[in-house]
Amino acid sequence: MSYDVIVVGAGVVGALTARELARYDLRVLVLESEPDAAMGATKANSAIVHGGFAEGPETLKGRLCVAGRRAFPRLEAELNFGFRVTGSLVVSFESDLSPVRALYQKGLSNGLTDLEVWSGAQARDHEPNLSPRVTGALWCAGAGVCSPWDLAYAALENALAHGVELRLNQRVVAVEGPGTPGRRWRLSTADQTYEADWVVNAGGLGAGTLDALAGLHDSSLSARSGEYVVFAPGTGSLVTSVIFQLPGPLGKGVLVGPTYQNNLLIGPDARNEDPGTGPEWRHTHPERLAALVAQAASFVQGIDLKKAIRSYTGVRAGAPGGDFLVGAAQPQTHPGWHRAAGIQSPGLTASPALARLLVAGLKMEGLALVPRPDFDPTRRPLAVHLSRRAPLMPFAEADALTRLPVGDAERIVCRCEQVRERDLAEALARGVPTTTLDGLKRRTRAGMGWCQGRFCRPRVAAWLEGQVGHPVPREDDAARSGIHRVEGRELWTLLDRSGQ
Repeated sequence: MSYDVIVVGAGVVGALTARELARYDLRVLVLESEPDAAMGATKANSAIVHGGFAEGPETLKGRLCVAGRRAFPRLEAELNFGFRVTGSLVVSFESDLSPVRALYQKGLSNGLTDLEVWSGAQARDHEPNLSPRVTGALWCAGAGVCSPWDLAYAALENALAHGVELRLNQRVVAVEGPGTPGRRWRLSTADQTYEADWVVNAGGLGAGTLDALAGLHDSSLSARSGEYVVFAPGTGSLVTSVIFQLPGPLGKGVLVGPTYQNNLLIGPDARNEDPGTGPEWRHTHPERLAALVAQAASFVQGIDLKKAIRSYTGVRAGAPGGDFLVGAAQPQTHPGWHRAAGIQSPGLTASPALARLLVAGLKMEGLALVPRPDFDPTRRPLAVHLSRRAPLMPFAEADALTRLPVGDAERIVCRCEQVRERDLAEALARGVPTTTLDGLKRRTRAGMGWCQGRFCRPRVAAWLEGQVGHPVPREDDAARSGIHRVEGRELWTLLDRSGQ
């Protein structure tokens, strides 16, 4: 199978890159090793659109973060994936606010105009639940939150509507270089071989391995894990903005903030991982969760630990030197091989700018970019009930709708999030395919509520089996991968014992 460009990885960077390439008259293929898009770092992060002041303009991170952040309002208007501006606060407990002012100056050097240094009193006027120990803060008006997996799905839907192809469950196991006839790269999976003149390696944690298969050994990636606690729907109203402490050697530290869907989110901590381990990276651990919740409670008051509903771990990749590794790898020896490696925080924020930079690099190396006159940057809009903008009905009304007959479009299958059969059907009919329960969960929120799927998971599985015509595994992504997470009563007991 022959293409102009192959993008490896269907996370947010790969998806947005595919969408940028869809603007041109090209044959483009996206290869993804997992059974769904957005299953790596894209689905397990803080979902923050950062302000753009933590990294300076001397770094690629800093430049792309600011450019990416500025693209989010336009992306939301075009793709309707879920983004809102909340603002962010970086708080300090010290009388000396020079570190806060240093961040302010760094933001100014990046071209930001929406920063202010606040006193502790000003910060508490904006966020009444801030600790009285907070002495000052950096306010960034334009920071926000988004739904990262929905951004990846939306970008891919838009790309697929313009002829881009997506193949799931296609892990690349062998790469042959451009010494083959026609200077084409050959990427082989367990059951197929694909050819292209140009390859974009957006493989997340696997990007270093893919580079090595291509004969490149300068992108061996490190791994850093971060654990999170998610609270019940509605708890995000405890704060109105995303609240950080001053950054440290391992990153931006523990945050407290609302998710796009208005859950309260706490995390992440940070731990460097042994590259030789695997699924253990994504376990959650009682002692780490207790420590990060205690840290969050030191600067935000009123966190109701009895409303914690789940924990998870995100793992981000770091490139040598700590900055993003983006663009043509080694044009003289590996023509056509481009990459986005080491895309850790603020990778989500930078992703729109990363995609444009990758496509510009392909053009610079010789890829002909002939614009498609029929390109439409808008995604087919979601129905209101699937975009999660409709208000929830009283529980008794929702419970009554769970007793409608199977096959009724109005039958509620997820009582907590009030997801109906029609929502599942629309999600399944959209461009990015899914045949897993967690794929439908991410698209509809079925299973993301208080009971974490205990009520709805069997119902969604039975419905999905009726659509695909074969049994559907009941285990979730974590269980399938051998990941243990502290959940449910174990999580409540743990947090209660933490004494916070």
